[in-house]
Amino acid sequence: MEDVSPEDLAMGLDAESSSAQPSQTESFQHIRLDLAGGIATLTLRRPPTNYMHPAMLEEMLRVLNDLAFNKDCRVLVFRGEGDYFSAGLSPEAMKDDLLFVTVDLFHKVLKQFFLINTVTLAVVQGPAYGAGSVLAGMADFVLAGPKAKFGHPEVKYGHFTPTAALLYGRTMSKPRAAYLLLSGDVIDARTAMAWGLATWAVPEDQLDDYAAKLADRLAGYSASVLEFGRKALMHTLFTDIDTMLQELEDLYLVQLASTEDAREGIQAWLEKRAPEWKHM
Repeated sequence: MEDVSPEDLAMGLDAESSSAQPSQTESFQHIRLDLAGGIATLTLRRPPTNYMHPAMLEEMLRVLNDLAFNKDCRVLVFRGEGDYFSAGLSPEAMKDDLLFVTVDLFHKVLKQFFLINTVTLAVVQGPAYGAGSVLAGMADFVLAGPKAKFGHPEVKYGHFTPTAALLYGRTMSKPRAAYLLLSGDVIDARTAMAWGLATWAVPEDQLDDYAAKLADRLAGYSASVLEFGRKALMHTLFTDIDTMLQELEDLYLVQLASTEDAREGIQAWLEKRAPEWKHM
């Protein structure tokens, strides 16, 4: 399978690049938002892993809610600071009562992804694990560099990401979805592209340039066609999102999380040891 070439992304780019236009930056404790030329860039800033926890998720939700009403935003770019895109939900935030808060906030972030009117683009420069893999895969366009990895190692510690089942089950074949969700193995950028999780596998030294060109081209299109075209796609793929999220939350937060193995898995993860399963 051939990688995308710069010419593919440069087609029709006659407008001035957004990078040359005045930009607006808003910094939070765990994320940063840059807005220029119709393009909003949301950067996760908890290096080295960019683990998501309730405080970060609340900031992300606030930004997404604000952008939903921002007519100047036509493209939303997601990226991570440092070596990781995101290693997923923080294990410290998956203990006891925090688990319910963390998962609920993450699901609200994903639901806002469905509702937002802007096209979304994930720039995955490094590992995207667990909820991080889902966050990247939820984007309309996913550019993955050679150091990108996707997968769910949390299954080794008695947990799975319920929204991954929702996403992968609708964007790839069942055997591939099951492998990605349940094997604990990770896949690279080219495999993610072949399986339908990534749009393109991009050379590392060209990842930022490709992302900028694609975002600029999309931002130059009619905001209306982007909004309603995206709504049509989301309606086709996830028309029952509310019902599915409720059922997944019950399956994970009520049924799995109450098992001894789920509690043991998180404790073993935090203590950096092998879990001792009771299979109950």
